[in-house]
Amino acid sequence: MENPTAKNEPWDVVDEASYESFPASDPPGWGSYHATTPPEATPEAVVVPAPVVFVVADLDSPRCDEALRHADVEARVRGGKLVVCHLRSARSFAFELAGRIAHVANTTQRDPSTFEVETAIGRARTIVARAEAHGAELIVVRAPDRKRFASHLVQRVVRYAKCSVLVVRPTYGMNILVATDLADDTTPTLSAATRETELLDAPVTTLHCVKTDERATSAVEAMHRLARLAQQHRLGAEVSVIAGAPANTIVNAAYAIGADLVIMATHGRTRLWRMLQPSVAEQVVRRAPGSVLIVRSEALAKSR
Repeated sequence: MENPTAKNEPWDVVDEASYESFPASDPPGWGSYHATTPPEATPEAVVVPAPVVFVVADLDSPRCDEALRHADVEARVRGGKLVVCHLRSARSFAFELAGRIAHVANTTQRDPSTFEVETAIGRARTIVARAEAHGAELIVVRAPDRKRFASHLVQRVVRYAKCSVLVVRPTYGMNILVATDLADDTTPTLSAATRETELLDAPVTTLHCVKTDERATSAVEAMHRLARLAQQHRLGAEVSVIAGAPANTIVNAAYAIGADLVIMATHGRTRLWRMLQPSVAEQVVRRAPGSVLIVRSEALAKSR
């Protein structure tokens, strides 16, 4: 039998196993598979969802327009999506959607295609569940007024939310107060303070509360540490360490400096603890003169 791979034979050689043709000048071995190198797979681009700002508002009340405007600014700064949740009572009928969409568009100067409007019965757990379903990283809600129901609603949203909460009040002053507990991770709180400082272009005061029976050296050490942390986060802040109960100290300091915004973290507590005693964050939300941003870290949210 003649060898088909001979140089004098110009035809192509067919590999009997794979039925592929090869140039006669470079044939594979007979009866063997011809291994071809598959093209490299192009890695798929990881799609990171845009952050969601979830604002809770009674769109029938003009007092909620301030919360809408704050939520709009936060969504724009974060490059995120705005979701508006209109509150209604259990007895009321579903609201007229077109009119509410037009109201949000006029208040925020947004195109209707850039936000969502939905309705929910005014219960804290329903609001928190809706925000969690949207993957919200911030809930914006108007501060409670003298109505007991509204006050309890906001406090419960602060208590049960797994993301940060901004409680909005009308402008009180032109200062920012950052209250931090140096025993915990201060990075989320100070990072939020940096973002809000750049947004508002307002002077900042950082505050740490110590117990009245702590030694003076502890207060000095806390002041030095707080100053270093503020410098690391590019906060040109005045540093203050005050002895006293945390909630009273924070509220009094906010009134003293005319704080338009108080930024603070919230602690992870057990459900029983939250039922027996309101957190410092809830007390500050109820009594502060201006808006309050409650920062909740991702690790704390996952542990709840």
